[in-house]
Amino acid sequence: MSVSHDPAMSQRLPHERPARVAIHLKNGRVLHAEAGVNRGDDASPYTRAELRSKFMDLTSRIWPTAHGQAMLEATLGMAQLKVPFSQWLALLTRPAQAA
Repeated sequence: MSVSHDPAMSQRLPHERPARVAIHLKNGRVLHAEAGVNRGDDASPYTRAELRSKFMDLTSRIWPTAHGQAMLEATLGMAQLKVPFSQWLALLTRPAQAA
């Protein structure tokens, strides 16, 4: 792997945060791709469903599904001022029970 600086891409900052990749395959083919902004950026935001899915995917590595779901709902509730911070924090620091 190698990384190089392209001054033309840097000129696109701050409106874009561009990247370009070339993958050289053993059979000689080269695959190219470029993005102006990364997924999840303010210029290309995730949908609510994608954010929920990403949260669950990441938290399922350390918590049982039920605990991750409870944390997700508590986090969304706290953002809407429906769940007190102390309740959210208690859930966050409570050991998750195995499923």
